[in-house]
Amino acid sequence: MDLVEVIPERLHMFRFPIGQAYLWRESGGPDAELTLIDAGNKDAAPDIEAAIRSLGLRPQNIRRIVLTHCHRDHVGATQELADRFGAEIVAHRLDAPVIRGDRPVPEPVLLDWERPLYAHGLTVPPAPPTRVDREAEDGDLLDFGGGARVVHAPGHTDGSIAVHLPEYGVLFTGDCVEAFSLPNFYTPSFFSYYLMVLYFLYISY
Repeated sequence: MDLVEVIPERLHMFRFPIGQAYLWRESGGPDAELTLIDAGNKDAAPDIEAAIRSLGLRPQNIRRIVLTHCHRDHVGATQELADRFGAEIVAHRLDAPVIRGDRPVPEPVLLDWERPLYAHGLTVPPAPPTRVDREAEDGDLLDFGGGARVVHAPGHTDGSIAVHLPEYGVLFTGDCVEAFSLPNFYTPSFFSYYLMVLYFLYISY
């Protein structure tokens, strides 16, 4: 796992061989309140904890883990970290039953060129059933980053969300937008990307 500074003293990315997660910290030095956006695969908890400590921060200050969607490379270590450090787990209402293990993970709609990418993603171990303490809805405000707004962006999964921090100009997109030469063009994920564009057009006026 690589630790990447995105905004000094505020935002870091945990970059895994497949997928990524983010650490947001409020002001307050070593005692700063922390929020995780996604939590990597099921084996990622020790690396995440070590990375947090390497920044001079305390994992015990993780207050919440916000899951952008129900896929294994985002949910995997959530339960372990939440149990260890007492964090609240937040996810959209529509993905919550999948995260809890009450429903199977839906099969995505894929174009031919996407199938190898998806197959590669399935090499990540399945996520264990994971509790969800708060079921979020579009427009909900979460208590970090000066007021983090949940943006429902169905497509990649029914309950995919982005999390917008207007005060800092930050948008966590999960897999609604990916770092390829083009946005993630699963047919449904392109719809998620389209919703992101509409959302920013809306808040610009």
